[in-house]
Amino acid sequence: MKLTLIIAMLAALAGGCASNAGNPSSAKQGESKSSGVSDLKGARLSASTLSARKLMYKKVEGILAQGQPAKYKAYYSGQVLRIVQEQFDLGDYGGSEKQYFLDAEGRLFYYVASDERAKQSAKEHVKTRIAYDANGQVVGSEKIVNGQPGKLSTAEMKAVKSRFDALRKAANASRKPKAG
Repeated sequence: MKLTLIIAMLAALAGGCASNAGNPSSAKQGESKSSGVSDLKGARLSASTLSARKLMYKKVEGILAQGQPAKYKAYYSGQVLRIVQEQFDLGDYGGSEKQYFLDAEGRLFYYVASDERAKQSAKEHVKTRIAYDANGQVVGSEKIVNGQPGKLSTAEMKAVKSRFDALRKAANASRKPKAG
């Protein structure tokens, strides 16, 4: 799964570079595009480009104990949070990988999650994607459960923002120098 994600990110990055060839301001446009996300596909492409750049960002790692305990990695471009990755493992009961992508102003524009949950005698695989506009309104979403379309509830969408706020707070606190 991770190899597939890496290949997809590289393909999106290469496609973006090819379509911007000869345009001297293409790098700046790539940064601002995520501010004007209009649908799920556009958000996914912007997120894959941003993810390909994360090696250039400052990384902060930690554990969020609030709610479901999870490990996180936060990536900053200067003072602006751009990506948060969250992961937790429940052993035989499942696990989760979530990613939150932010625009150049630090606003959430894309969320993607891959969850595996134990359900009776089988595992349930859930893939969730949500795109937000610059005002924080949902402009696209999808939920796939075991390969079939599912319904993403309002409560689930609210939980994403709430969890993200907790992660942002924890990551920002981890960045501050310790008094000593």
